[in-house]
Amino acid sequence: MNNNKVIYDDRIPKLKEQRKLKSNKVFILLIFLFFALILLILFFQSPLSKLATIEISGNALLSDGEVVQAAEIQSGMSYFQFSKNGLEQKIAQMVQVEEVHVERVFPNHLYIEITELPVVAFWLQEQNLYPILSSGHIIFQEAWTDHRVQQPILTGWSTKEGIIELSKELDYLSDYVSNQISEITLTPIDSDPYRLTLYMEDGNEVRTSIRKFAERMNLYPDFVEEINSNGELTGIYHLFDAIWFEDPMLDEGESGESGAEGAS
Repeated sequence: MNNNKVIYDDRIPKLKEQRKLKSNKVFILLIFLFFALILLILFFQSPLSKLATIEISGNALLSDGEVVQAAEIQSGMSYFQFSKNGLEQKIAQMVQVEEVHVERVFPNHLYIEITELPVVAFWLQEQNLYPILSSGHIIFQEAWTDHRVQQPILTGWSTKEGIIELSKELDYLSDYVSNQISEITLTPIDSDPYRLTLYMEDGNEVRTSIRKFAERMNLYPDFVEEINSNGELTGIYHLFDAIWFEDPMLDEGESGESGAEGAS
């Protein structure tokens, strides 16, 4: 009985020491949390918690101001007042935007990288040019001021019928062929409301349809090369299910048509 009491009395100092160490750890943890809270409060009240810089790249059709307005952000607002996904969703709703990537860089910087839909043509209205996107949207907000126009110009369109279908086809054209097209005019007939007349940079005229437009026009250089194999000719290329060339310079009594291999 006495021996057991001695053993128990020997353990009392160790238990007190363990309790003291545990109390010290709790005290240190509380001190740490207190100062962390103080630092957090100071941070939120300091300029570091405010959005300082907004850097936007990849935008040509859109101005920085338009992107910022669509995202509903501004310098000086709380850096934690918005989310990355939220900004991307807002900017992606703009018709000019194909893709957008937002990156937050601590402490207070924001980077927005935009990929715009390509401009495939221009709409001519009252002597002003307006970009047409591959989606078929015409951007009427502001007339095109850059005199360097490499895409085709749509002239003489009394209606916007077929613009979406043509825009998709134009997006599939090679850059070389697209740059060769100067103007595209809608010239509908009863059997084909999407009949087109194209005026080319090389002086030729092309008559075709929106249907299978890209498929046929991407072969245009080959057709020209074939027709010009015996000498350079300028005339009218008919690109339909059957392909033929018409030389308007020949006398009416002569045959002005040359066949080429058809494209179905």
